[in-house]
Amino acid sequence: MTVIVVAANPPVLEQAVLDSGVQDVVSVVPQRIADTRAAVTYPVHVVPSLSDLPAVAAVAAAHPGATAVLALQEEAMVAAGFLRDLLDVPGPRLGEAVRFTDKAVMKRRLDRAGLPVARHIRVRTLDEVAAAADRLGWPVVSKPVTGGATQHVWRLTDRAELDRLRGGGHLTGEGPFLVEEYVDVVQEYHCEALFARGAEVYAHVGRYPQPLLHGLGDTNGTTFLPDDSHEAQTVAELHRSAARALGLTDGFTHGEFFGTRQGLLVGEVAARPGGAGIPRALQLQYGIDVRGWAIDLALDRPLRPAGPPSDGVVTWLALAARPGRIARISSAEELLAHDGVIEAVLRYQPGDVFDRPRAATAYSGHVYLASRRIADAAADIAGLLARYRFEIEIEVDDATH
Repeated sequence: MTVIVVAANPPVLEQAVLDSGVQDVVSVVPQRIADTRAAVTYPVHVVPSLSDLPAVAAVAAAHPGATAVLALQEEAMVAAGFLRDLLDVPGPRLGEAVRFTDKAVMKRRLDRAGLPVARHIRVRTLDEVAAAADRLGWPVVSKPVTGGATQHVWRLTDRAELDRLRGGGHLTGEGPFLVEEYVDVVQEYHCEALFARGAEVYAHVGRYPQPLLHGLGDTNGTTFLPDDSHEAQTVAELHRSAARALGLTDGFTHGEFFGTRQGLLVGEVAARPGGAGIPRALQLQYGIDVRGWAIDLALDRPLRPAGPPSDGVVTWLALAARPGRIARISSAEELLAHDGVIEAVLRYQPGDVFDRPRAATAYSGHVYLASRRIADAAADIAGLLARYRFEIEIEVDDATH
């Protein structure tokens, strides 16, 4: 059995496949992370980028007997679907991958299905953003049609702000882009789901502390809501409708939904698990092994048993950070001393420079917090954040707003 792993981060997934008993693993990675595979013992195919489909096709030609293709990151989904088409192996094919990664294709399909989405216009270049915004009405949100983690996503108040961000080198890219009407998001949710052999295995809804676009550079994360709450059931049902409209077969989904004063809107739906700290939060809350179940699904094995669920309510927090040299930052030990903290992982220490690109994944570390009830979560989060310290001595302007 040969398993091809398409990856956009360090070789954790490949190692998990090996640990599951598969002996023949092949890795496909983009050039930008080729050095992370320098010491591995299995074959590695380095391609210029995962969107270079002729280079990806060469991988299929080199491994015609591959029996499974596995990918978990947004950047890898289209390449993985293309490989499944070429090799005729189970799993989401190229068309499905495109519907779940190209935001313009996604929104058009959701709109045609009668699902609530923000009004939007696809444009080819940044030069066309202003005209699209004039048609929709300012303010707007501009984002690449592909990508994740809120990278290169900007709220634009008017033409002057558009010109300022472009002139400062903050709003960049080759396009195409999606220009959307700006909606006043009161509460943002996400739904983590898995569909296997035509049936829903789970659908769990989390609530972000604040809308993601508002919280760039600030503390973010999620708190899982009780499955039987009206709030969670409403989001989960809209998630199911969106997944059906986009033609989901089997696999993981991560949907994002905007709660507005006018009702609930579909933001985006990805055919992959949620990223950052969400998989670990799912494991702590529900006993779900996302990586393990992904391997089981790809290899057509029965899903391994879930671990013990939490008796309380789990919150994952991505701790706030600002670009610059760090003068003071809380240690993991300091945060673990706070009531309810299950785990704390800090990425930085005093003297380090925090220079991650502006995105939902730009934070200083993870904290997992347990509350007795959902009603206690907000106060527990506030208490933990009152203890957290992050101070910089040299600040860098990242145009976050």
